[in-house]
Amino acid sequence: MNVEKTKDTPSIDFLNTEGKNLPMFTPLKNGFTALKSVKGIKRIYFKGVALCFIAVLILFGLFILLDVTLVGPALIDYRDGYVAGSAWTGYLVVPTYWLVRVFLYILYFYASFKIGMLVMIFWVDLMIERIIRHFRPLDTRFNTRRFTKLLASSARIATVSIVIGSFFFLLSFIPLVGQVVSFIGIAILAGRDIYNPYIMILADEKPELAKQYRYDTKHVFKGGIVQAITYIIPFAGFLLLPMTYLLQVIGYAYYCENKWHEEH
Repeated sequence: MNVEKTKDTPSIDFLNTEGKNLPMFTPLKNGFTALKSVKGIKRIYFKGVALCFIAVLILFGLFILLDVTLVGPALIDYRDGYVAGSAWTGYLVVPTYWLVRVFLYILYFYASFKIGMLVMIFWVDLMIERIIRHFRPLDTRFNTRRFTKLLASSARIATVSIVIGSFFFLLSFIPLVGQVVSFIGIAILAGRDIYNPYIMILADEKPELAKQYRYDTKHVFKGGIVQAITYIIPFAGFLLLPMTYLLQVIGYAYYCENKWHEEH
């Protein structure tokens, strides 16, 4: 697809209005469009996803090793101390022990994915850059300073996601109310994670954009709903998370650049 390129960077007014008034599934749909329309982006996408999965497997293996050597034995000693104390406390402690074990393994898996997805940041940067160049000239190219800022921002969001995501997971055991609050919380965390890379790259052209862009709660919640839905799909959801995440990130960039190009 050949486009007559505009030269201007999307304005903050555009990003805070048109860039937010998009239907829930638009970033995902535009992600598929970007893969078909932007030259060379499909290869980068699959490379990023593949390396993410490799990183996740390595990280999960390290978490299991940590559990087997340190965490597991400590929990067993703690459990056995209560069981030996009295049969009554044993009836309470043993089920609690297994609940903690299940929670830890889910946490290991979730943390592995959140940290593993940081591996894709390099490819996220390259893909968004290609999308921008598809519609307009880009004054800046990939550079260490921008990549470091994007990586640090993503790492900060991933850390918050792991801590707060664990809380939301525990909250989901509360029937109905806990599950609803958990879903909303996960969606808000995911939405910010989806919009942030594109805004950070635009801020390399216009530094003021990073401070002026508003991460409205409604906006980020709507953007993160697909990730929240994917997250609650048993087993398969964790496999789909990196793929849908990348599609939404590049889809949001493609939507904004295409909309800006049409209007200018």
